[in-house]
Amino acid sequence: MPFASVEERREYLVRVEAESKSFLRLINDPDQDPVDLTRALVENLVDLAAPYGTGIETLHSPEKRYQDFLAEFEAIVRNPGAIGYPSGFTSVDSAFLGLRKRMLIILAGRTGIGKTVMMSQIARYVAKQERFPCHVLYVSPEQSDPELRIRAVAAETNVSHFKILTGLKLEPKDIEDIKKGAYRALCEPKLWVFDQSHCTVETVREAMHLVRAQLPAGEHLGLVVVDYLQRMSAIPGKARNEYTAAHVHAMKDLAKDEEVCVLLGSQFSRLDGDRPDLDDLRMSGDIEQEADQVLSLWHEAGTDKSAKVIPTKFECLKNRHGRTFVDTIDLITHKPEFKERRQEW
Repeated sequence: MPFASVEERREYLVRVEAESKSFLRLINDPDQDPVDLTRALVENLVDLAAPYGTGIETLHSPEKRYQDFLAEFEAIVRNPGAIGYPSGFTSVDSAFLGLRKRMLIILAGRTGIGKTVMMSQIARYVAKQERFPCHVLYVSPEQSDPELRIRAVAAETNVSHFKILTGLKLEPKDIEDIKKGAYRALCEPKLWVFDQSHCTVETVREAMHLVRAQLPAGEHLGLVVVDYLQRMSAIPGKARNEYTAAHVHAMKDLAKDEEVCVLLGSQFSRLDGDRPDLDDLRMSGDIEQEADQVLSLWHEAGTDKSAKVIPTKFECLKNRHGRTFVDTIDLITHKPEFKERRQEW
């Protein structure tokens, strides 16, 4: 029981009743948005309940810490060389030892450079790999699931994104490849998509719980990809920089509390042609403090962005747990997908 006394319990119920009555009065006002009112009610009830939490779930006894360590160490012994989900990119997997639970990883870049391509590519790879099987949740406030489905099928087949999107210049073989590739792209990976446009960290958490409720026994959610930070919903009463910072803090809490790896997209404020650094991230101070790793995509000056293959710099600007790196990868524009110039990890 989370209450220290009967009086404390009674006080809590009185406050809940007052909150509910206020909601019922406002819900009948035609000038009020019922959806916004419901969200406000939920947030207020959560705030009311927070002080009465027992804290038991975050209190680790000596015996529990010992048993947890043994379980984690045995998993490492069974799969030596990595302790996280492989991303499909050699430089990331060798520097980060995979995408590890409780980590917040930022992927930053200018608009149009390929953040969505890379994040969806990593999501599909993790959802399909068998070394550390897990489910993946892809949160997309910007792109709808139909758009993401076309990207996935194009990446799985040799048919271009343009052909699948428009149906133009399709050969009979293309149609057959698309039908077969669609199953491999959409059914085989353990990938769930949440494409609500008005997205907050709490709605992401709710989507995670919905996914977990539908998973078979023994399977788990390991990676959450959010594309991207600046598209998440504003918080009423807060300036843009304030609510963006609040989202970053909350995403780090979500990674830790829910024991998942969170890959969060973000934008650079710097123009192409210059090598970016952490100061070029919008809300760089908060990201510097909260993120475990920061990855960036950028183009060197003079890069031909109309080419079929676009060389792209892939750089780690921060790694709290190891080394950084700078790599060159190629964006294959007709699929689209990134391809390494080195062998897979």
